[in-house]
Amino acid sequence: MFSRFCFIFLMWLAASRAGAQVESFQLETGESVSGEFISADKDGLQLKTADGSYQRTPWIKFSEESLKDLVKNPKARPFVTPLIEATLDEQMKKAAVEYKPGPRLERPVAGSKIGALFASPLGVFMFLVLYLANLYAAYEIAIFRNHLAIVTCGVSAVAPFIGPVAFLCLPGRPFVTDETAKAGAEAVAETGEAVAADAEQPSAAGQSQAEPGHAATLAIPQPVTYLRGQYMFNRRFFETKLAGFLRVVPSAAEKDMLIVMKSSRGEYVGKRISRITPNELFLHTFKGDVTEDVLIPFNEVLEVVVKHVDT
Repeated sequence: MFSRFCFIFLMWLAASRAGAQVESFQLETGESVSGEFISADKDGLQLKTADGSYQRTPWIKFSEESLKDLVKNPKARPFVTPLIEATLDEQMKKAAVEYKPGPRLERPVAGSKIGALFASPLGVFMFLVLYLANLYAAYEIAIFRNHLAIVTCGVSAVAPFIGPVAFLCLPGRPFVTDETAKAGAEAVAETGEAVAADAEQPSAAGQSQAEPGHAATLAIPQPVTYLRGQYMFNRRFFETKLAGFLRVVPSAAEKDMLIVMKSSRGEYVGKRISRITPNELFLHTFKGDVTEDVLIPFNEVLEVVVKHVDT
């Protein structure tokens, strides 16, 4: 039995030796190495030569063709693959970057700019604020220029921003108040009486004998009226037209004169302007023995009348 076992072992060893393949590899120096493949690692290839010795050859000594042959061996492939120079096509394939387009947001449909204004609640709110400001400006211009507020606001509602500018450029209408109408009627009546008196007087001698009271009435100066729309009420206006009333002690010309100032808050009567600023004035008013300085903004003044105390 032992002899039979030894025979089988020797036959298996002979068969394995016969099946061993001897390979030959070309080196960079032009030489070649041949032998049976034993192992491969990072340091090189180990072969068993024909004389039974073991020879290790570093990878850097193998030619390019030999390295390509060794790639086919699974044991040597991990160490040989990095040493093989890739062709130009292979390099381009490795360096090529595959473009993968990502998701894109769709562009909004192009529309009009006016439509974009109403596309958001903020845009609608801003439009309403500007529209109401346009109507308020039209109302203030109607007061300033003495236009009909319903007409000014109606036109501004149909033509926003253009209507207020148009009415601001138009000349304002004169303010007609109750005192102005009364003064005009009195002036017409006095003119008619004067014409009748002249017609009744037969000669120039009779005219020279006019009553003293009538002459005194004619000596009183007529009221001077300044209306908003005809005049711009500001600091320059009062410093030029009513300069005599800015003094602490009035002159002889203003001593018996009064200032009647009508504003949107009421009517005030005074003898002088105690103080004036770029936007307002203080009228020194009196009521019996009580005096008071009343603040009146320029933008609230509607009419200024300078008249005699006896008128």
